[in-house]
Amino acid sequence: MKALATYIMRGRMQAVLASTAFAVLSLLLPPLSYLSGAVVALVTLRKGAGEGLLVVVVSALVMGLLATLSLGGPLLAVVFAGVVWLPILVLSAILRSTVAMPLVLLVAALIAGGAVVAAHAYLGDTVAWWQQVLNTVLGQAMTQQGLDGDAMLAGSARMMTALMASAFFLSMVLSVFIGRWWQAMLYNPGGFGTEFKGLRLGKSGAVLGALVLLWWLLSPGMGSLAADLAAVVLTLFSVPGLALVHDWVSKSGANLAWLVGLYILLAIAPQLLMILALLGFADSGLNLRRYIKVKD
Repeated sequence: MKALATYIMRGRMQAVLASTAFAVLSLLLPPLSYLSGAVVALVTLRKGAGEGLLVVVVSALVMGLLATLSLGGPLLAVVFAGVVWLPILVLSAILRSTVAMPLVLLVAALIAGGAVVAAHAYLGDTVAWWQQVLNTVLGQAMTQQGLDGDAMLAGSARMMTALMASAFFLSMVLSVFIGRWWQAMLYNPGGFGTEFKGLRLGKSGAVLGALVLLWWLLSPGMGSLAADLAAVVLTLFSVPGLALVHDWVSKSGANLAWLVGLYILLAIAPQLLMILALLGFADSGLNLRRYIKVKD
């Protein structure tokens, strides 16, 4: 990874080539979009928003040309730039100017929450819209297999907006984190680990998050605007919850197998993010780190 970060920082065209290449390859392997965004994050963090914007514009032009030649139009590049590169550019510029990772998380949550509000405002009944989409994509296959497609798809449709918003939030944050990690690797070894392990949102963030969750508890259920926003809040607080676990392992001298096991469990059962979110809430309000016994 250090070699890749070094290559990106050699010049503007190297950064454009890397961001565009990862963007195109992400069509085959979607997680590579995180690396494409991380390129923009690294350039912005190190050289400023102006240079980051130039990389985004040139990368979008190159990707637009490729999309036009292969797909007949530049729409794919426009969507990628708007959904991936530009939000990460904004978040990275904020981090560069404030050096406040909690603020970056809150802004990312606001962007994801704004997308949720826009979806509800534009689509109206988001559950019905998702059910139609899922039925078009999966309905016939499920019927051929003898499954009750309507019931299964109706349940999935109620969760789709929340899942997409949470994934959007995590993708932005992960790209910024990778870019920050690359920056620390090149110019401040160990700096990212220290910054991440100390990540807390604070009491004001916990209060605002609690209000959204209370609204959710009083709302009709999954698929409502409140439920979809609550999913973003829970995902938001899972990040400092994860940071707390990393901090505990580091300070207490616990076996790294704890972290390995945690990540494996998260891959198998993403619902465990709820537990991390509770830890994040508790730490933001009560500062649980003060109870960690530091190993001598």
